[in-house]
Amino acid sequence: PGDFQDKRLRKEQHKVVQGQHAIRANARSTKYDAQQQLAIQFIRRKEQACAWIEQASAKSPSKRREKTVLPTVDRFAAALKSGIVLCELMQVINGERAETMVIHRQYPPATREMRERDNLGAFVAQCLDVGVDQGAIFDVDDLYEASDTEGGGNLGAVLYTLGALARVAAHAGLLEDSLFWKGPGFKTPQGTLYVD
Repeated sequence: PGDFQDKRLRKEQHKVVQGQHAIRANARSTKYDAQQQLAIQFIRRKEQACAWIEQASAKSPSKRREKTVLPTVDRFAAALKSGIVLCELMQVINGERAETMVIHRQYPPATREMRERDNLGAFVAQCLDVGVDQGAIFDVDDLYEASDTEGGGNLGAVLYTLGALARVAAHAGLLEDSLFWKGPGFKTPQGTLYVD
């Protein structure tokens, strides 16, 4: 009778321990996880930036825009790295002042990095011209060294710059109502904040 009671007691204790583990696991999963929340916010900002760039690019006067690959959440850095999309975005926002901007679209492979960095530099110069604060603008290396699959660079700085550009352009009246950035922290055309 002793062995039977011991086995039964061990089974009951095992069930109790398993129940306690399940309760702890559920309690941990419902707690606030700062890293997870940052990752979720980063993905949302990328989605918002992609939607905003797509809307603005539709207004681009460029005949070559159809050949340009617009960014998606999965191909964000790769699509922006050449600087072509960003320069076309500035042509929509800054209008006549950006028309004289040289966009390098075709170049020999040996000069690829130099021409792409030139495009990114032209975008940065246009951001300053529009009135985006120097501290809010990403460094060319932040985007140029970024990868969608391997990390590197600083896509957070790129997203921050795009958000700052959207705010400044909206405040200065450079964007029509349909081109306002839609997301938390940004105002609607009526002046109220978006709530997520």
